[in-house]
Amino acid sequence: MKTLIIGNGFCGAYLNKALPSSDIAELPEKAVEGTIPFDLRDESQWSLFYDYKNIIITCKIDTESLGKKLALFLNKKFVIVLSTAKAFTVSKINEFINEASKLEKNLRNLAEAHFEKNANILHLGLIWGGNRQPQKWLEQGRIKNGNKMVNLIHVDDICYIINHLIKSQMKAGRILVSDNTPITWQNIASKHGIKLPSKPLGIESKQFHTQKLKKILPKDYKFKFLFE
Repeated sequence: MKTLIIGNGFCGAYLNKALPSSDIAELPEKAVEGTIPFDLRDESQWSLFYDYKNIIITCKIDTESLGKKLALFLNKKFVIVLSTAKAFTVSKINEFINEASKLEKNLRNLAEAHFEKNANILHLGLIWGGNRQPQKWLEQGRIKNGNKMVNLIHVDDICYIINHLIKSQMKAGRILVSDNTPITWQNIASKHGIKLPSKPLGIESKQFHTQKLKKILPKDYKFKFLFE
């Protein structure tokens, strides 16, 4: 079954290497050798979809109208949309969220909602692996509060999960994706001998409850953890 990956960013590039019989499409101005010039916003280019059974959308869908039209057009395809856990809103510090948690009211969520009944929407934790390393972010001073909770997911785990979903052709709606081990940035920093500022937390700090993902994956599946 041929797979089309929309977007040649970090995840898209890894997926293209990991998934058999896959091609990758990118905006014409960003397309490089080996990728297909393609603009998702241009409906006249959607004929490209006819050649593929599986469609993975790794880029943001700009508007609700585009999401609605695209979901209808791809209704007979197996679709996976990569999204963010920022889609969910919380009212408490370090609140646990799951797939039924309240969503933020924004254009991205409105667009993706049209895929919920007939596709998979993967709400990804903070992606690491390759040149995306928490230690590097800490050394660059990008992390400002050691108290903040982070939910990590390795890019290889993302590739495995997507490959597993494609093989099973399971349409499960929204799925929170992390290694199910929330950790504070200070815990990570301490492993590298780094001390972070300790500041009061806001509701940006949350924890994933990933029981749905665990039920989808094989019982013996082991995630890649930061400290192994």
